[in-house]
Amino acid sequence: MKELEQIKYNLETYKKVLKVLGHNDIERFEKWLLLYRFGYIYNDRLLFELTLKLNERVKEETLEYLIKGKYLSKYEHHIRSGGHFSIWEDRDIFVKFVSENIEFEELKELFMKHLPRYVEFDVFRGYYFYYKSGGELKKECRWDEVYENTFKALEDTKGRIKPFLKALVALYSEERPSLMLGFSLNRIQEKIIELEGRVRNLTPVDYVALKAYKIYYKTGSRRYPEHALPIEAIPPIEKALEDFNTSKK
Repeated sequence: MKELEQIKYNLETYKKVLKVLGHNDIERFEKWLLLYRFGYIYNDRLLFELTLKLNERVKEETLEYLIKGKYLSKYEHHIRSGGHFSIWEDRDIFVKFVSENIEFEELKELFMKHLPRYVEFDVFRGYYFYYKSGGELKKECRWDEVYENTFKALEDTKGRIKPFLKALVALYSEERPSLMLGFSLNRIQEKIIELEGRVRNLTPVDYVALKAYKIYYKTGSRRYPEHALPIEAIPPIEKALEDFNTSKK
């Protein structure tokens, strides 16, 4: 394993992942991913109120028209009567607007005042942001930590997890994941065969190692399980895979 201070991470694959998901700016993408990962996109009232607040500063006319023409009266009725309120049809528009316009201090305040819900993976280690459930959102990069964890996981499993991780990295850079940001095991195996020429199965111990080192999580549903990487940590995972290959030659 390389000395951590000497590590340089290639952002090309990460940029491809962003493009697949409809983004082109890393910082804004990681804000979007934070909102997504920690459940804020499912809180319609909070998302709408945040949009109202931000648009007082931004004054985006198209969004203003959408707010007043479609949602404001419904929101006011919801406040008065407590009835149902939903922005489901245009949720993507609101989430994109918030991720593109929210400042770091505002995002930090959001995480402090409204604790994350629906958490499947409790840590975020991106290029710009770090967050651990129960803690404070920070503007710092923890990729060296991810690199070290990935390398240790590769060593502990004698490299058995390498084809699995390589396949997931490739999939994220080539095709859009599900709404839960994961892929089915069948799709992963197809990619492994494409890259390796044959099936490579993980053992239960391998999955334990992946989870313990916080470089993988299971998502989807019980009926339709999916497997996911923390997308914001793909560059250090990819770098560890490359360096592990080199160290074994």
